[in-house]
Amino acid sequence: MFTYLRNSIELPFLQAKLDIKTRYRKTMFGPFWSSILLFVMIIIIGPLYSIILQSDEIETYILNLTLGLFVWNFLVNCVLESCEILNESKSIYKLKNIGILNPSLRVMFRNLITSFHQLLAVTIVFFIYGGSLIKLIWIALISPLIAIAILPLMIINSLMCLRFRDLSLLINMVMPILFFVSPIIWTNKFIDSEYAIYLQFNPISYIVNVTRDPILNGTLPINSILILFTIFIVSTIVCIFLLRKIKNKFIMWL
Repeated sequence: MFTYLRNSIELPFLQAKLDIKTRYRKTMFGPFWSSILLFVMIIIIGPLYSIILQSDEIETYILNLTLGLFVWNFLVNCVLESCEILNESKSIYKLKNIGILNPSLRVMFRNLITSFHQLLAVTIVFFIYGGSLIKLIWIALISPLIAIAILPLMIINSLMCLRFRDLSLLINMVMPILFFVSPIIWTNKFIDSEYAIYLQFNPISYIVNVTRDPILNGTLPINSILILFTIFIVSTIVCIFLLRKIKNKFIMWL
């Protein structure tokens, strides 16, 4: 059992490392380009939106923005890449049936590796604006758990996008909208309490809270953790049901 589990994880992890090497081949900074991009976005967007939103504490706002963008980059890349990963893996399936889970695990590992490179930008911003560097250890601990929590959703998304090709176009259209209605460039204190209730229907807000609150507020958001755990359980059940339902039809969709 342990050997099977190790082999199931080892292959997509090696594929993810190869994807990163291929993507940044012959570049000067390699995967650290993602960290540079994140840092530039924070430096440009941070002061601008702190003025637009009339934030009294620019430093606190930029730290919130940094963690929000860090989480958002990971989530949006996982969602968008999972839309196309099965279609991109056609050539592999022609040689060998690697299973349904492999492509989604590959996307998960690929974005985890990228996220850990982006931690450099987060660390620099926290150093400049007086954030607690020791608390950034929380990101290294929570990121793999968030990745595991959304993995069933990625599998479901990859299968649905393979079966219904228009779905990936719809998701690409919806994600930019979700960016602005999620607490990425703003926090709860910028909206009236009567509208804050709508955040309860946005699962992205719970993921952001789980990352932000322990680092910036020193509190553990138990409510957000329980909701994410519930989403994980429900999505896992749906994923298992779907995998059993289409296990004999999956190859025909490729």
